[in-house]
Formats: sequence, structure tokens, C-alpha cells
Amino acid sequence: MKRFLLLVCVLVLFGCGAGDQPPVVRLVDEFTPDSVQGAPTSKAPEPQALWNFSEPGEADSPLLGWKAGIGVSGLKVVDGKLTGRTTSETPIIYAARPDAVDGSDLFHSLEVKARTSAAAEVRAHLSNSEEPDFKNLAAAENFNWLMEGRLDGDWVQSVTLTQSRVVSLGAAKMILLRPASAAGVTFEIESVRLISQREHRASIPSGVGWQGLGEIFRETIVSRSPESFVVDFDIPPDAQLDMHLGTVEESAVTFRIEDVTGEDVTGEDVTGEDVTGEDVTGEEKTPILERTITTPQRWESATVDLSRLAGRKRLRFSLDVEQERLIGFWGSAAIRGHGAPPTSPQPVAGGSAPPQGVILIMIDTLRRDHLDAYGYERETAPNLARIAGDGALFLDNISQAVWTKVSTPSIMTSLYPQSHRVQRVPDRLSAAAVTVAEIYREAGYATAAFCSNPFTGRFTNLHQGFEEMHEHGSLSGTNGTKTARPVVDRAIGWIEKRPSTPYFLFLHLYDPHSRFEPRAPYNTLWSEAAGKEAHEEQRKAALAAAKKKGEDRPFNELPFPEDFEAAGLDAEAWIEYEKGWYDGSIRGMDAEIGRLTERLRTLGMERNTLIGIVADHGEELHEHRKMGHGHAAYGELANVPLILYRPGTIPAGVRVEETTRSIDLMPTLLDSSGLAIPGNAQGQSLLPLVTASQEANGEGAREAAAALGWESRPAVTEEHARDDKDDKDDESYALVFEGWKLIHNVKTKDKPEFELFDHRADPLDATNVAEQHPDRIEELRAKLAAWREMVTAARLPDEESAEGMSSEEITRLRSLGYIQ
Repeated sequence: MKRFLLLVCVLVLFGCGAGDQPPVVRLVDEFTPDSVQGAPTSKAPEPQALWNFSEPGEADSPLLGWKAGIGVSGLKVVDGKLTGRTTSETPIIYAARPDAVDGSDLFHSLEVKARTSAAAEVRAHLSNSEEPDFKNLAAAENFNWLMEGRLDGDWVQSVTLTQSRVVSLGAAKMILLRPASAAGVTFEIESVRLISQREHRASIPSGVGWQGLGEIFRETIVSRSPESFVVDFDIPPDAQLDMHLGTVEESAVTFRIEDVTGEDVTGEDVTGEDVTGEDVTGEEKTPILERTITTPQRWESATVDLSRLAGRKRLRFSLDVEQERLIGFWGSAAIRGHGAPPTSPQPVAGGSAPPQGVILIMIDTLRRDHLDAYGYERETAPNLARIAGDGALFLDNISQAVWTKVSTPSIMTSLYPQSHRVQRVPDRLSAAAVTVAEIYREAGYATAAFCSNPFTGRFTNLHQGFEEMHEHGSLSGTNGTKTARPVVDRAIGWIEKRPSTPYFLFLHLYDPHSRFEPRAPYNTLWSEAAGKEAHEEQRKAALAAAKKKGEDRPFNELPFPEDFEAAGLDAEAWIEYEKGWYDGSIRGMDAEIGRLTERLRTLGMERNTLIGIVADHGEELHEHRKMGHGHAAYGELANVPLILYRPGTIPAGVRVEETTRSIDLMPTLLDSSGLAIPGNAQGQSLLPLVTASQEANGEGAREAAAALGWESRPAVTEEHARDDKDDKDDESYALVFEGWKLIHNVKTKDKPEFELFDHRADPLDATNVAEQHPDRIEELRAKLAAWREMVTAARLPDEESAEGMSSEEITRLRSLGYIQ
């Protein structure tokens, strides 16, 4: 198998296992560009809307139609670049959509090639008005801005801005661009290009790519008629080919696979066998697969039995269409042996057989103290309580970050944010990172992700290692943030098609995230329906009070206690009603998790499936006079649930008292599967704690776990700026160790530099005891300094780093979207 970066990382970080891998052959790993025949002769269409400032404009339009809106001074063209300087945090330049653009086409993206004098976030907006409404545009949150890109300073870069909603170019009258995110930044724009869906389709390159249809993305081989490609496979006995086919064309596209063993890539006979399409008896050969697709932007599943083709075979993949340059996608194609069990390159911890399936469930915005499994008075999650009772419950697990963008890469790589370097909105995970999905993929497992937020998908580069990824846009039509039902629907369907295939699934459930109001019947479990109208009116009044002071609130919907006080309202009564909705959202999500485990049970797969459940972060509900997440490192934000479940393997009823970290989950899943843990992992397997806690509690369990290899380490939570507006964000680091919690507020407006809490007795950090324990502060400061030294030394190279990679590896990673 031709391997790229992952194999390099596997070899460097933790070596190869000695055992055989499950029989799996993936098309993207076997494809080579020199196997392509019959490239199209026609050219792609010219751009319909390209502002290239290196080409002089008309005398009466030196700016090519671009104008300064607000927050910009000195807009002019200098040396082939549109230049200006920002004078506010929301600078806007704009231009009318050219008449040459086909209004019947759809918007795909806006490509900007520019540089800025300082690091800056770039955004854009398509307006259906003839003239911009600058007053409203100044509040960027009120408009549907395109996905932001980032310019890293004084060198020319290209950023591509997209958005999930469908936009007709006929309705887009104006293009508005925010070239920077702060005042005092000089920008130079070489070009701006508005790209339509048709232009994008015409530009998709043939070969390996990470392609999406309906916001479901897959490892893909792209064919463009009249191309075909030939691949040599070692087909295992009793195998089948699983794939998904799709097109972006309105025309009918026929996909065909043929056995051409005996031909070379030019079609000449190399064995003496007939290669004209007929066998020696004169009968026409039957294609292995022939499938016509007439619906664009949708994947169609295809499975082919290859039992009769075991051995070394040559297969030709082609499209049957009349026109040139039409596109077909061969998505997540893999040849697997029927009933192939997972194998382990090293002994599985505990001596058990490795699980067939591994499911990592990450629940967004879930505090552990709102789960009945952790002692909450409401029965918010009876299924999670049952799962915890039949498995291992970790009583003091700490998240490494307090918002999704930063926390998820830590869970997937077992690295602290300071090491994986995803800390702000535009950041992407380095291609040098090794994710848990990559390790399972390399071991032969089928891998898929179902993401309820763009931060957990391609936007953060977290598609690394997944054969397919269902992005948040594919879940459109769900009840707001309540995604557990459609995610579990898709996960069950995916699992049912793989009754004996080793697999790794990532499920991101969003239900506890604001807005908290759940779907019926959970909306009235703990909040009276009759009070909803008054509750919403109070929210509006509190938010208006905040606006009057010139202050924004999280997600424009989560008011602080001071806002209610300013409006003369009762904050405590309001937050209790809101908590009823929050708890109801948890209960609705819990029902879907119960449905997932029920289906595993009825399929006979539950005892052979390992499930790890964790939250990315919690949520403040006025405990420290704020609401939301991402702004502090207090317990309501950092204390998250962690559960391990595999009946018959994970002992039932285990309660782990030791402080653990979310970065420990990845090593635990790998250890349970008999797969080597990356050498740079900053977490450790929790299995020694599970074994020890089965027999003892407290110090006895810790000593027993230490004898099995467990090492007590500090648990650190990081909180820092989300964007370039540093003056509006705190920066804090919270360290938990030996029952104490130290928070170092590196940058803050209203907190002391150091806060100390009795973590066991005060898990929500209500009482700062720093003055009473100066010696404890010094002890924990030293540990925090040692931690900083460790995570800084382990920092990954940036996203674009290609150090130590061959040109072939770089090309393949770039084509898959891992690097840009």
C-alpha cells in the first residue's frame, strides 16, 4: 500500500506493529496519476467575475468598481494592488456584482489574494441590496458573513471564503469585503474572484481529493470524462468493494468498473489473453459495476462482490458520458474481506479481544454536574446513568479547553492546545498531527465522523484519518442545535451496513448548546410552557440593557446577571427557567444515545463495541456572573463527564476518583484496541485506573494503578483569545493537582493574577482561598511552569509545514485538503 504522511508519523512516533493488518485496500492509497488515460482536450471556462488589480482599469474606474464603505481610508490602486488602511474594527470595501455573471448559477466561494501589515481575519458578505446598509453591517454578528479566512501578515496569501447556505448569484447584488479585523492595518489586495458553482466544478482536478456532496465529504478519486484510470489491486479472498458514487452534473453519468487483468495501461495484450472486450468464446465481458446516476449533489452507495476476483487484479474505472469534462466522484472506495476481525499489533490491555467497533461520542457544552450519574437531582440522562453503571465513570475529568474549536483537537490528538496550536477561530490542525482516526484508519478500520459544528470538521483540519465526514451543513433542517436524532439516525444506518467490519466512529452531539430550548416533549419537563413568553421578553430586555452599555453577549442571546439588574428584572428566576431548558436538551439527547446502544444490542454488536463518552467543555449559567463558554477556566466550564462502556470488558460499576484529563481518552481507546499510542501523546491510558478502581478506592486505587503504569499528572485547562481582539479577551491557565486548583490569570480585567480553590470541596470554584495558602500557590506555580515548558517544547509545526515530507506526500496531503 502506498502510504503518505500517516505512515511516516506512525514510523517516527511509535513504530509499526508486528501483527497483520485487517485485509483492506483503499482506492485513494493505490491510485497513481500515471494510471490516468484519455484526458479531456477542451478547456475550462474563463472566470465570470475577476478583479485583477495588476491589470490597469479604465480611466474612469481605476479601482475596478471597488469603493470604500466604512472604516477604510486612502483606498487606491498602487503598483497593481488595491491598497488602504483600516480605521475601525469593521472596515468594509464593496463592489457591485458584474453583469456578466450568470444569475441562474449558484455562489460557491470568494477567493481573495492579499497581504496585510499585521495578522488579520478576512470576511465577506453577499448583499441582495443595491446599496449597503453600513449601520447594520458594522455589527458583523447580525449578518450572514462568509466563513472567515486568515492573513498572517506581510506576504501574499490566498484565502477562500465560503458559506454553508445556498445563494443564487442572481440575488447577490453586492460583494462586501472586510479586509482586516482591527484598526490601523494596511492591506494590499492583488485580486478578488467571485467563483460560481459551475466554475468550481470545472476547476476540480482529476485524481485524489477530499470532495463533498450535500456537505458529506469523502476520500475521493475524481474522474473527468473521457478519462479513465487503471489500478492494480491485491484482492483478499472473499472480499467486497464498498464505495459511494456521485456527481455534480445535471446530466446522466454512468460509472463503470471492468476487470482488465492482462492489459497494460495502453490497452495492449501482455499475456496473450483477449483484451477487446470479449473473451475467447466471443461473449462480451460483463462489467464488475455499472451504475448510472442522474441526481447531482448526492452520494449513492455501491457494493460489489469480488469473491471471484481474489488475487492480483487490474481494474479499470471509467465514466460513460457523451460530453467532455463532466465529473464523477469515486468516494471512500475500499476493498475489505468479509468478516475480517480487527487484529492487534500488540497485546490488548487486560487480555481481552480488541473491539470490532469503537465509538467516540463528544457532547457539546455538557457540564457533568447536570447529569444524574454524577449526583444531579434531576434525572436528565437515565441512559447515560445506565451506561455509567454498566461501565466506568470518571468522577473528576478535566477538559483541556473551554470551547469547541480548541478542545476537539486535544481530544483527537491527545495534545494540549499549546502543543497542537489550534487556539483561535481560523487556526487549523497541522498536517504533522496524528489523530486517533488516522491510527484506526491505518490499522484497517473503516472511519467516519458526524459533525454538528464546523469547528469539529474540515474547517479545523479534523477530517484527517476519516474516510467520510458528515459536516454540520448536511444536518440542515434539524431543530436548531438539537442534532442528536439525525446524527444517531445516520450512525445506526452506517453501522448496520458493517456487521463484521472493524470501524471507528466519531459522533459530535450538539443538543446542550444554546439556544437551550429543547424539542417537545423535553421543553416542558422542567420549564412550564406558560412561562415561555415572559421568559423570552425578559431575555430581550436584558440584552437591550447590555446593548445600551455598548456590550455584546455570547451568541447574542445569553445575558449576564448585571443585565437583568440594569433592566430591573430577577436574574435568578430567569436562569432557573433557562436551566430547565438546558436540562431538557440533555434529556432529549440522552434518549438518542439510548437508541444507539439499543440498536447495537439488537444487532448483537454491543459487547464487541467500545464507547467513550466525553464533553468538549461545560457552560457557565451565572455562577461567576457570566453565561456561555470560552471566557474562563472555572469548574462549570472545565469539569466534564467521561464514561467508558463495553459490556463484558469494561468492568461494571467502576468509579474512578483520580483526576483525569480529556486527552487521556485517545490513548485509552487505542490501548483497548491493541494499537500503539503515539510517542508524543500527552495523555495516558486510563485502563490501569479502571483495573485498580475495580478493587480499591482512594489511595489504595492510586497505588494499585501506579503499579500498573499510571502516573499522576496535573490536569491543565487553557483559556485564551479567540481572535485578534486581544484587549477583549482573557487568558487563563487552570491547573488541578492533588485536590487543589490554581488559576493563573495571565491577562484579565477583573480577576487577581492567581486564584486558588479547594478542588474536591469546591468543584465550581466559588471561594478563592489564595490568601490562606501562599505555600500551595508556589508549589502549583512551579508545576504550571514545568507544564508550560513541556507543552512549548512539544509544539507541532504550523499547518503548512512540510518538513521531512516527500513531494508525493505533500501533493497527496494537499489534494486531500490536509494542507492548503
